Amino acid sequence: MKHARILAAALMLLTALTAAANPVRRYLLSAGANNGGKDRVLLRYAVSDATAFAAVMTEMGGVERKNAIVLSDPSGRELLGGIAKLNKIMADAKVANPGIRGEVFVYYSGHADENGLKLGAETLGWSEFRNAVSGFDAEVRIAVLDACGAGAITRAKGGVAQPAFLSDASSNMKGYAFLTSSNENETSQESDRIKGSYFTYALLSGMRGAADMTGDGKVSVSEAYQYAFNETLQYTQNTRAGTQHPSRDMNLVGTGDVVMTDLRETSAALSLDVNLEGRFFIRDKNGNLFAELRKYRGRAIELGMPPGKYSIEAETPSLSWMSGNVEIAANKRAVLSMSDMKAMERKTGVARGDDNAAYSENTPIGRLFNNIIGKTIYGLSYYVELDGLMDVSVYAGMPWLYAQFEYAQPIGSLGRRPKAYGGGLGTRFGMAAPFYVNSDLLLMKFYGDVDTLFDTDGMFDDPVLGNTKGLVTEHKRQSSNYLFKLRLGVNYAPIRYAAFSGGAYLNCLVADRNDEFIIIPKPGVTSGANGDSPPNREQQVDYHETKIRVWPGVYAGITVFVK
Repeated sequence: MKHARILAAALMLLTALTAAANPVRRYLLSAGANNGGKDRVLLRYAVSDATAFAAVMTEMGGVERKNAIVLSDPSGRELLGGIAKLNKIMADAKVANPGIRGEVFVYYSGHADENGLKLGAETLGWSEFRNAVSGFDAEVRIAVLDACGAGAITRAKGGVAQPAFLSDASSNMKGYAFLTSSNENETSQESDRIKGSYFTYALLSGMRGAADMTGDGKVSVSEAYQYAFNETLQYTQNTRAGTQHPSRDMNLVGTGDVVMTDLRETSAALSLDVNLEGRFFIRDKNGNLFAELRKYRGRAIELGMPPGKYSIEAETPSLSWMSGNVEIAANKRAVLSMSDMKAMERKTGVARGDDNAAYSENTPIGRLFNNIIGKTIYGLSYYVELDGLMDVSVYAGMPWLYAQFEYAQPIGSLGRRPKAYGGGLGTRFGMAAPFYVNSDLLLMKFYGDVDTLFDTDGMFDDPVLGNTKGLVTEHKRQSSNYLFKLRLGVNYAPIRYAAFSGGAYLNCLVADRNDEFIIIPKPGVTSGANGDSPPNREQQVDYHETKIRVWPGVYAGITVFVK
């Protein structure tokens, strides 16, 4: 028994000495290409995704900065040159320490199609790229490819994932894993809401600790992939580009699994208490979404994060919302518990992954639709109406109820005094972004002759002027004209802060006319109780009439708004 214990101790010592003599050295090539050529949409976040991946690998993935190469919008030659440079770094390390174990990680985010990676005006063929990756002198090779498709606010990235690259029989790689953002028939998508690719965003959240299902403080390749798969599926299930299913091809010989990240390598960490439950949204001090994850009660989660101040919001299983703040110091571990969270107003539901829904607002009617404008708004609209009026409206308030001031006059009469002005209230709510509906109710004061203004000859009869039996020496007119306007329109917003508007209106004009005439009766005209009147004596005659005119019409215009 004693000899057995001695033998076991000797074996453990030998294992430790062997590990010390054969340390693991990790290397990284991370490339992002926003520009996929003139015929492809310019991506926004491929380069930043590559930078973020490199940051996590150097913070918690065991990659020394001197062994990491990050490329921004490289050409095909530059990408192959980066691979060759990393190979030289690895070869030099092997010469210095022949027993070193090498593990290399390659990340690419950008455009691609069935022919290969789209790097500006160039295409780097799949076979050439595969051979370059296969040429790494390393025991383990992990490649992460985030590329496919084409799109708009939720933009598709690249083309179709190439199955030959993942499972070609000619590939003789041993000890490799390829993680791809979608399968061969789907597009990969990026989002303005998270400022990155859905797949990479989920993968990085998992690598920071959200994917650590065993609670051992380490995230393996399998854990990271499974977490990214589930989260990407949920992010993209309601996007216009369609649901995105990440895929993988792994051939790692041996026991266990390759560790992607180790939380013990981080300088700071955030621990979510075991009693917390819900979907958590963690934002940095600038309001950028840093991580998003689902947490279940009974499981503590620790996230490796840079030191700094963070705000946290959580949607609980009861659909109520809670918020809190935390500051993480360098080389410290901050703990977030239920006592740090406070109840907050419930948020409007937003279809996950649809960036146009990011313009949502909490409106009474808008809860039934996806809204397009959020919170306080200020705007300026210019309308042209069928009856020849042009309107300029300035408004401010909340989307569900805003106040507005409007000025109107006939087209072409800018040199004259204003014909009308007034104010009212309005509301707007979205349909399917980027469309929304507006409804306005206005009361306006009009000046000038309504007959001329509306081209309605004979709207008012002037019996005194038309049938007078004398000479009119003085005529005074006082009019009080009001217009009630109900407007209902549909708006199309191709960009966030401007929309083309059009719709119908119903006008109700209430015109009240008061005329005062001073006349001198003609000779022989009699008046009065006894039938006679002194000749040439002035007489005052009053005329008063109120009329209402209702008419429909259509309008078109443009609206500029901010929030």
